[in-house]
Amino acid sequence: MLSHYVALAIQNHTLSQTLTQRVSENVRLLASLHGFYDNALEAFAIAIDVKHVNIQGHSLRVGRYAQAIGEAIGMDAADVASLRSAAYLHDIGMVAIDKRLFGKPSQLDADESRAMQDHTVIGHQIVSQVQFPWRQIPEIVRWHHERADGSGYPDGLHGDEIPQAVRIVALAETFDAMTSERPYRERMSVGVALQELIRMSPQKYDAQALQALLIQVRRDAIGSNHIPVFDPGLVSLSAGDVDQLASTLQHRVSQDKLYLT
Repeated sequence: MLSHYVALAIQNHTLSQTLTQRVSENVRLLASLHGFYDNALEAFAIAIDVKHVNIQGHSLRVGRYAQAIGEAIGMDAADVASLRSAAYLHDIGMVAIDKRLFGKPSQLDADESRAMQDHTVIGHQIVSQVQFPWRQIPEIVRWHHERADGSGYPDGLHGDEIPQAVRIVALAETFDAMTSERPYRERMSVGVALQELIRMSPQKYDAQALQALLIQVRRDAIGSNHIPVFDPGLVSLSAGDVDQLASTLQHRVSQDKLYLT
């Protein structure tokens, strides 16, 4: 009887070891697959931005900023990976847009603006045909130009109709656009861009996401980020400057809540 139980215990131990080994192998395989996806999507991001010199690097930076915002908010690793991947592809519809529009030295006219805005719908059509490991990619590609007050496109969504991940990528995309040079305007400094985003929050942009962006700007400013989020020389603010911006944002959000009640 004793030998029977000893044999059973040994068998269970062996099965447990085998199961542990297989789980470990599956985790390693999953990690390698995510690494493959990351590398592939980074390559796509570079290809998306190749149409004009003024937007090169845009999709990679938006992915980096979105990841940083998600981490500062406290998202788990899987959601951050989903966010970064979707941000890499947010402008994939641009591949179908007339290259001439990217280099126009003046503001686009109404017809050109509509053609440019179509990149959200075209991009959604492209990614909806692909089975990604992250479910948020199609909605982020379609809605990254939606705004909380309903002034965005293509569907004119309002407030909580816009998922949090979409709001994060929308902010990251706008921040990079503001701090990058365009044919029709010079780039804004990080300080001016943040002031503008605060002025438009929470009516257009998500205040929590903006607060998270300020956290990452402050960390870069004092050098506490192990890996800097922003390109060298982009952030020229002191920690005190960022604290003042955060205070202004908090005041606006508090005022808005008071007004709405």
